[in-house]
Amino acid sequence: MEPIARRSQSQKKGFAFITIAVLGWGLSTSFIEFGLKYAEALPFLAMRFIMATIALLPFIIRFRQKEVIELLKKKLVWIIGLSEAAGLIFQYFGQNYVHAGLAALLSLLFLIFVPFLSRAILKEPLRMINLIAALLGFIGAGFIALEGDWTRFNASSAVGTILLLLAALSYGLYITTTSKLTKYMDKEVDTFSLFFSVLLIISFITTLGTLASGKSIIIDKNAWIWLIGLVVFSTLVAFFAYFEALKIISAGTAAIVLLLQILVPFFIDLVILKRSYSPWIWTGVVIILIAMVIAVFNEMNES
Repeated sequence: MEPIARRSQSQKKGFAFITIAVLGWGLSTSFIEFGLKYAEALPFLAMRFIMATIALLPFIIRFRQKEVIELLKKKLVWIIGLSEAAGLIFQYFGQNYVHAGLAALLSLLFLIFVPFLSRAILKEPLRMINLIAALLGFIGAGFIALEGDWTRFNASSAVGTILLLLAALSYGLYITTTSKLTKYMDKEVDTFSLFFSVLLIISFITTLGTLASGKSIIIDKNAWIWLIGLVVFSTLVAFFAYFEALKIISAGTAAIVLLLQILVPFFIDLVILKRSYSPWIWTGVVIILIAMVIAVFNEMNES
């Protein structure tokens, strides 16, 4: 009975950690939306990752310096960092046009892109169920973007939806290339060092992009409360909690639970901010959720 009790306690601990990750990542789209009212996308994004990188730098210098230096020498690590940076850039610009709940939902469509990218990069098989999930995902996105009026391709909702689909594609590339590194090229890679390496690359790319666009890296003081929330809770705490959860629960279980993160911005949108969506948008939401469930359960069956 004692081993069973310990296992039960361990599972509870794992789900506690994954719940923290769900809350952190779920709040991120709302934090981004609120912050973008006072700051432009690139400087706001750059400051988030500069601060996160600085917060972890003393620990890295003391305990992981060698590992990070070795990782930054790998071309694939830069591809991983660049794809995540691209996803974030597309998401931040997309959230200028789409509310947080829908932005979170559309960003999670990386689930339908991963099988296709895995086919191209990892030579993993592609099945009919993947095509069905992708088709449903795009149909749902079309309902959200156009709301039944197929002439609205220039509408802000359509522009935002396209940007968020590009974000999902970039996130899918990030996941696939990370899988290539950790499963096929370097199974012993230190995940914390990889996490910091990606933070560093994102900080570099977004800062460079901000300066190249002629914008100041300094953001309005009114955006700082949302920036701090993003740095502390949605970046540092959420990622640490996720890594700790994966030590206890399976990746497949974690993937299912992480889908619940969309409930957080939807709760803020619908209950706190009293926003309403048209029947077309709700139809698109349901279709996308079906596509996600298909994608996740298919991945679980394959693993």
